[in-house]
Amino acid sequence: MKRSTSLILLLIISTFAIGTLFVDPAMAAATKLLTPRLSVEIPGLTFTEGIIDGKTLRINYLADYIAAMYKWMLGTAVILSIIMIMIGGLQWTMSGGSILGTGGKANSSSAAKQRISNAVTGLVLLLSTYLILNIVNPNLVKLQFPALENVELVTIPDDGEDVNVDPNATPAPDGTEYISHRYITSNSETANSEILESLYAAAEEFYIEASDMIYVAGGSRTPQRQLEIFFDKCNVTKDSAACDPLVCLNHDYYTTKKFTRKGGGKWGLDGSVDVSSKSAFVNDLVGDAKASLCPHTSTIALDLWCTIGRYGDYTFDPQCQKILGDVMLRNGFCRLAGEAWHFEYNKFKVSSACTTSQNTCEYTGNKKFNFCEDKNAAGESCTKFQGKKAGKCISYK
Repeated sequence: MKRSTSLILLLIISTFAIGTLFVDPAMAAATKLLTPRLSVEIPGLTFTEGIIDGKTLRINYLADYIAAMYKWMLGTAVILSIIMIMIGGLQWTMSGGSILGTGGKANSSSAAKQRISNAVTGLVLLLSTYLILNIVNPNLVKLQFPALENVELVTIPDDGEDVNVDPNATPAPDGTEYISHRYITSNSETANSEILESLYAAAEEFYIEASDMIYVAGGSRTPQRQLEIFFDKCNVTKDSAACDPLVCLNHDYYTTKKFTRKGGGKWGLDGSVDVSSKSAFVNDLVGDAKASLCPHTSTIALDLWCTIGRYGDYTFDPQCQKILGDVMLRNGFCRLAGEAWHFEYNKFKVSSACTTSQNTCEYTGNKKFNFCEDKNAAGESCTKFQGKKAGKCISYK
């Protein structure tokens, strides 16, 4: 029973390991990586060079290691099997050929035969595993590690808003819901209940036209959160706040005059606001903050991107953002001229610069650059461009 169990375990181990003898790394010349250094060297082990080919990482270190270990163990097993056959042959020769000993028990001749039989059986199993697996399925004898895509740093744009808000805008009705749709990727963002039907209709159209899902980078915010953003990004002091990018001031500056617009992305403070800490700043202003004066706090603004690609940076297919803009405009939303990702529900829009008549081929309001028409000397169209307002094409196809 013990011998049978040992043979079964030997078969399972050899079946798994033999596949590593036939590794197909499919390496191409590209950026090379450092190969591992072992504390204990394995005879015959040579690591295939790992490379970074474009955005793809290809390494077969584990496969190389297992393959070398198996080859070493297989050679050792063959030598041990031959030794056992030799010992069994010698034992059989010295037994004198008798079959039974005193009391009917198997003598040394019978034991020698069993030793030789076990050694030959194990040797056949070891050497025939590849043939067995190849007959069952040729893919079983190939250990191919999948290529890994590099994970790149994704830069989400700063929370910027248009400060040219309309204080007389029609307020959106109360009530927000979590954004949830099969063609929308959202990290627990919420939006006004009134706009969700139009957003979901746009998602359906977008998926059909672009084969992509809408990524919601920002939805509704509380007045407290908007004030925290303002404090974090605007270098707030007792007398001024320098915003770059300019963050929507979620405060009723039309009546209190605690803040005055200086232009050029700067604000003046009258000195009465406590700026000793973020919490003090928020607590001092949140009581008379007016949510309707900021798109996101009014719950009708969304920061949207294509899910595929690097959302938050215009270095992916610009046509995707164009399609997204067209679809959103067709479904009742407007878009900021300076922020191609910022959409508001037009019926309740807060930003005066949010329009429905934009040419979505124009890059974030830069009318000198139209990526739908931009072509190089070879007649190729722009497929990737860089910079939020630079209009610089970096790739043509």
